[in-house]
Amino acid sequence: MTGERIPWSELGWPVGEAADALAALAAAAHGAAVPATSSRRAEAAPEVLDAELQRSARAAGLELEAVAVRYGELETFAAGAGPALLRLPPGDDDPEERLLAVLGPARRGRLTVLKPSGTRARIRATRIEGRLGAALEAMIGSGVDALLDEVDTSPTRRRKARRELLRRSLEEVPLTAGWLLRHPSHGRILPLLRESRLPQRWVGLLVAHGLAYGLWLLAWYLLGRGALGGPADPGRLTAWLLALATLVPLRLFAVWFQGRLAIDVRLLIKRRLLAGALRLPIDEVRRRGAGDWLGRVIEAEVFEEAVAGGGFLALTAGVEVLWLLPVLAAGSGGAPHAAALAGWTVLGVGLGALYAHRLGRWTDHRLHLTLELVERMVGYRTRLAQQPPERWHDGEDDDLAEYLEASRAADRARAWLADGWPRAWPVVGLLAIVPAFLAGDVATGPLAVALGGNLLAWGTLSRCAAGLQALATARVSWRQVKPVLQAASVAKAEETSATALPNEPRTGEPELEVEGLHLRYPGRPEPVLEGIDLVLRRGDRALLTGASGAGKSTLLGALASLREEATGLLLLDGLDRDSLGSEGWRSAVALVPQFHDNHVLTGELGFNLLLGRRWPPTPEDLELAVAVCRELGLGDLLERMPRGLRQAVGETGWQLSHGERSRVFLARALLQEPRILLLDETFGALDATSLRQALGATLARTSTLLLAAHP
Repeated sequence: MTGERIPWSELGWPVGEAADALAALAAAAHGAAVPATSSRRAEAAPEVLDAELQRSARAAGLELEAVAVRYGELETFAAGAGPALLRLPPGDDDPEERLLAVLGPARRGRLTVLKPSGTRARIRATRIEGRLGAALEAMIGSGVDALLDEVDTSPTRRRKARRELLRRSLEEVPLTAGWLLRHPSHGRILPLLRESRLPQRWVGLLVAHGLAYGLWLLAWYLLGRGALGGPADPGRLTAWLLALATLVPLRLFAVWFQGRLAIDVRLLIKRRLLAGALRLPIDEVRRRGAGDWLGRVIEAEVFEEAVAGGGFLALTAGVEVLWLLPVLAAGSGGAPHAAALAGWTVLGVGLGALYAHRLGRWTDHRLHLTLELVERMVGYRTRLAQQPPERWHDGEDDDLAEYLEASRAADRARAWLADGWPRAWPVVGLLAIVPAFLAGDVATGPLAVALGGNLLAWGTLSRCAAGLQALATARVSWRQVKPVLQAASVAKAEETSATALPNEPRTGEPELEVEGLHLRYPGRPEPVLEGIDLVLRRGDRALLTGASGAGKSTLLGALASLREEATGLLLLDGLDRDSLGSEGWRSAVALVPQFHDNHVLTGELGFNLLLGRRWPPTPEDLELAVAVCRELGLGDLLERMPRGLRQAVGETGWQLSHGERSRVFLARALLQEPRILLLDETFGALDATSLRQALGATLARTSTLLLAAHP
């Protein structure tokens, strides 16, 4: 029975066997073992099922990302999904909801799925697309059919018209598609490399390019033997034509491998950079200025371009040098000629190292100027008010002079590497042949090989010089992006957390216990917090006061598990942070930081509100978000927005006022439904009326509350 004829009841897994489906998919796609969960063989609510599967995937070192797609994206999603668990809604041929375990992206329009029986089947991606969109199509299908009944068209045109009308009507409607299963972007790099199949593609590129270059040399050898060896030999001519014919597909394979490698390497670098940026220590982010981070962002782009582009050029040029060594050894110059090329290549690597060193100095000066410029632009008004005009440009001339000197040194090193080194090789190569002339070894064939190989080496060294420049650029850029990439490799507690919180304590029982809390910032001898003891019981509403700089925000950050360097005893319902993991802790303890430490991300208002709850959202999530916004006094804002929760906000969207942002931040925490809510001067930007309304809504939706404010 082909995959197209297998019924969905045999292809899909029952929802109650989601844990089995996840375990089978993880073992088949990643070779990972997923422990069983409590939802196994039990009908669970969607949010409970998602939480259980997330914990199981994390325990196996994998990442399970819930995804939602719009109807108009179904075709692309169905063809590119995998490894993934897709949620198949009930259909006409199968009344039950099922999960489809997809092993990988489609090949020739077909996907490989893992059946509950343990066997595999190949089905068309369009079949999955139709099942995913069937529920939405049924909602308006009768209306579309009624409209088409009024038009007299052929069956073929009717089908095309119906499909187009459905697509245009439902294009922007979102639907929950399932989960993507993959290795997390943080952590060890080797699983990510294997998942991206980068090692295989590296080998494929080397083999394809090496064979292509070898055949190219063979074609020239056969042509030269035919030209210098007397009458034409039909056999040699046939071999020459076969070599050229084989060379074409090998070149195409090499170009394909290089293109795929460039895409995959860029994607991997972006994933690691994003994961590292999200895991940077808070104090590290604050300590560096905006100009410093701007410079690092610029260098991240340079690093990505240099690795994905120039790295391949250096690699392929190195393969060509290895091919040319035996070619030169077979010519009139013999082993000395090949040794000269090897030594000249080593000299080029040394020039590349020198260029990297000088480029690094120039980059340091350039980034310093960027930092100074941005910081002075940001603090321009302060400088006008506090500095006399004659001191506005102190030090700028010295900085520019050092920058220009570093530029000249880097340009000289680049000229030696890019121009002098490859262009001097023909002379060096000819000098290596001189001993053969002096010894009388001037046979036509070996001489032609030596001269031809010398010219080929010139072109190869020119490409090698370009590759070495790119590697030098990547080496310098690496210094700037290294802290971000290293942050992605730091192991954290949430990667191994598997302990769930017990039942909620009764009113009056200890919920959060702190004993001997101690915190010292790196590089500072004096502790910020020392010997802090605190007990919050279920139902407590506490006020934390203190002067500016007394450590209120630092304490709240430690209680919310945002300060990994904090030491002491912190217990939530009797469990410490290592037992719960940072993610488990933060799901129960939510912090609303001060205004300058909180952010509205560019995107939909609903996305900003539901960041701490779930995304993609369920209809119930969206209804709850609207209710919380109205309780906090944001109802007028929703009515003014043309698209409501779908309205884009942030720098390129709807601009929120200071007070509206504060209430959005508060709504974000309330929608998380935490056990304990920590507020850091959250109500400072609200007027008296808005304050009473927001405070009342907060007290109504929160059982345990700790509010930090000025006395």
